[in-house]
Amino acid sequence: MKRFLKRLFAVIGILILVVLAIGTGFLYLSPQFGGTATDEQIAQYEATGHYADGIFLNKEVIDMKMDCHSIQAMIKETMNPHPNVAPTKNIEVEMILP
Repeated sequence: MKRFLKRLFAVIGILILVVLAIGTGFLYLSPQFGGTATDEQIAQYEATGHYADGIFLNKEVIDMKMDCHSIQAMIKETMNPHPNVAPTKNIEVEMILP
């Protein structure tokens, strides 16, 4: 029995390490998760009016309260969403190639 448990924990440990290695590789090698922006991309970001000094800025105040009343309101809003929240038709996606 001890031998079986040792092997089971070894297999589980190896699986966890493999999943962590694959996840880390995916995050570091996938272009969707970062990298350095080119000068052209930075110019595009700055043209939006939401980018300054290397960071994106929200133009409106975002309330990040997480007290009991806010969570209660969030749950209520989730259960009864405003009718204009979702688009009435599918949004077309355009691929812009450099």
